[in-house]
Amino acid sequence: MAGEEWMRLFMGRHIKSLSLRKPEPTSLSRFTSFNKTNVNKFFNKLEDIHSRFGPISPEKI
Repeated sequence: MAGEEWMRLFMGRHIKSLSLRKPEPTSLSRFTSFNKTNVNKFFNKLEDIHSRFGPISPEKI
């Protein structure tokens, strides 16, 4: 597991390309939409796409 020293060095190397943000609360609609039914629908659609077009490479997602 990375320690404080690793984090300090990482931040030093990448400070110009990183932005620190305060997390925003999840919206109610997003929270209520994330349920077993909707997740299953998503993966069923994804499976259908895979069967029709073949696997999708990560860089095309």
